[in-house]
Amino acid sequence: MAALLYHGRALEGGNTLTPLSGMHEIVAVEDYQVPRVLHEKKVLTYSPKLLSMIAEKKIIRRHSRPEVEIRAATTAANGFILEELNSGLTDPSHPDYWDIVPLDGAEWFDGRKATLPHHLTPTTAY
Repeated sequence: MAALLYHGRALEGGNTLTPLSGMHEIVAVEDYQVPRVLHEKKVLTYSPKLLSMIAEKKIIRRHSRPEVEIRAATTAANGFILEELNSGLTDPSHPDYWDIVPLDGAEWFDGRKATLPHHLTPTTAY
């Protein structure tokens, strides 16, 4: 997450930060908002039990199977989304090439508008 924040600020300009290289190789960001938007857009489907836990704002333990599944599914989904967005593009420096920085930003802001609450996992990883 720190790398994304740094890279995003470096791209804003008006500062002396140097953008990071290789951002196209990162497909996952541990985040609590992103699964919300992926669920809202029907990219992720929760089991009825997990959906109920999230809707009822029940704690999902860190490193528990449901929490790991949410992270893994989010990572896989973002990998597929980036593949689709970059279909036919091979050069990460192409202006239409997507990496995780703009994708995560778009998902994070859209996630804040989602109707389902985010999953509750006490952790410093998000």
